[in-house]
Amino acid sequence: MEMKVLSYIGILLLLTFIGVERPAARMDEAFLVDAIMSGDARSLSRMISSSAEIKLSGMQAEYSPVQAEYVLKDFFKRFPPKDFSISHSSRQQQVQTYVGELSTSSLRFQVIIKLNQQREETTLFYLAIVER
Repeated sequence: MEMKVLSYIGILLLLTFIGVERPAARMDEAFLVDAIMSGDARSLSRMISSSAEIKLSGMQAEYSPVQAEYVLKDFFKRFPPKDFSISHSSRQQQVQTYVGELSTSSLRFQVIIKLNQQREETTLFYLAIVER
């Protein structure tokens, strides 16, 4: 009887870890695609905990969530998104990395996003939008 209970607990734990990690990553990916496609600086900045490294068109700095919102809002105003897609994603320990391409009416950018996933919280700590 005890072995059967332990087997069920082991299976439950395995399914919990597999089930929690994969949908969260897909949800984060869909959220990021929607936020960037719509130029939603506020949603992106809300993913930042205390600060994030942001690189835009060669300029790189550490920004608070409020600062990041203004910087991203200005970027999306100058370069309204036409299309955005994620071409690659990888995970190493708690860091989820996405690489994608952002197209605007005049330029194309490579986008690199790094998220830190701990427990129930996902935070953005690195965002690079670099002209191709």
